[in-house]
Amino acid sequence: DKLHIATMNTNKAINESNEGVKTQKLLVAQKRQADAYLQTKVRELKQKQAELQNSVMLTEKAKQEKYAEMQKLYVALQREKAKTDRGFRENEKRYLETIFNNMKPVINKLAKEQKFDMVIDETIVKGLLYHNLNIVDITNQVITEFNNLSNGK
Repeated sequence: DKLHIATMNTNKAINESNEGVKTQKLLVAQKRQADAYLQTKVRELKQKQAELQNSVMLTEKAKQEKYAEMQKLYVALQREKAKTDRGFRENEKRYLETIFNNMKPVINKLAKEQKFDMVIDETIVKGLLYHNLNIVDITNQVITEFNNLSNGK
């Protein structure tokens, strides 16, 4: 008796599910908002720098102090960008893990209904150099069932 194995493209299932599409749109909107804020701050800093270069009222020492102050602001802005990017990646990971955890019961249900001995991620199958197994891809079934579950059907 051969094992009855299913495979699933986990990334596709997550990203193409209704919940995944909605989450990706939310993440893109959050990223755009954060980027727009940071770009505004960079423009303001560049404008101050241009004003400083054109300033004839300040002494050379005062200009140097202002440049040093702007450099500190620029470094702080770079740190803020790195922190924002890190937070964005953490949010994305958390959202995707939540979707996958919500998807697991659907995978288990399909596996039991179709009497699979195991369900593995397709990356594992792609890594096999040879097998003589009957492996069925259930990715689209998982997406459909998960979407139906999410829609209350």
